[in-house]
Amino acid sequence: MSDFDVAAVVIAYNPSSSSLINMVLNSSQFSKTYIVDNSDGLTNWDAAELNNPAVRRHVILMQKNVGVAAALNVGLEHVVADGYNWAVTLDQDSLLDTNFVHYIGSVAKNEDRLGIISPIHLHNGLAIERNAPKEGYILTSHVMMSGNLLSLKAYKECGKFSEELFIDYVDTEYCLRLNSQGFKVLLTSDVQIAHELGQSKWFDVMGMKLKPTNHSPLRRYYITRNRIYLYGKLKKLNIPFVIKDLFMFVKEVLFILLFEQDKIKKIRAIILGIFDANSKTMGKSMRKF
Repeated sequence: MSDFDVAAVVIAYNPSSSSLINMVLNSSQFSKTYIVDNSDGLTNWDAAELNNPAVRRHVILMQKNVGVAAALNVGLEHVVADGYNWAVTLDQDSLLDTNFVHYIGSVAKNEDRLGIISPIHLHNGLAIERNAPKEGYILTSHVMMSGNLLSLKAYKECGKFSEELFIDYVDTEYCLRLNSQGFKVLLTSDVQIAHELGQSKWFDVMGMKLKPTNHSPLRRYYITRNRIYLYGKLKKLNIPFVIKDLFMFVKEVLFILLFEQDKIKKIRAIILGIFDANSKTMGKSMRKF
């Protein structure tokens, strides 16, 4: 194994047939692909189709939804045990460009103390990241997890993904922890990946294009709970991050009130998320919305 053999960790959840195809196509770029099936109960596809030693794919059946963070940790434990130094984390729906590993790896090889390098995520052809560079790459505080190249040296030094978060802000918390321990988080325009963002659609308000995410009440609960919990968890209060994130929080609430459906359920979910964050009621929520 060379120093730059790259493994992939794919988190699957009740995958569709198109997701199955994407996972098969993506696996050709990696030395080995670990598919962590996080579905509740049995999947709607035959895991044996993917669990193929000949093409170095391995399926790990969790048989319940243990959360994104726990599933990532399970997959990365296998990657580390098999001796890899680099891993790409993927959603089941992601479909990579055929030169993805080559391009993202060319940046990683030239950087010391690299924690993560992330592609730009596109939604309907537009970059989701507001700070996306026009060319090259930039240092940033945090990135979305899908399509990221992780240094496993940094992972072993900084620790696992925070399983108490379950879903949402898992990537943000990990990146802020990397930053606090001197590892770089990079965002590159040389690599792009398609990404879904809630049930969003555009609204035209006085000539301005606005796009609420329209997350479900349950997702809105997790987003709120985990962001508030994270503010208190930061060892050194990251003022720029907290200010930007609070601004986004206010914006999201306004969008719910102005544009989204199920307003009462979502506002109730936000209130419960704040309450549970303050009482440190974390992990998978048993609340019904």
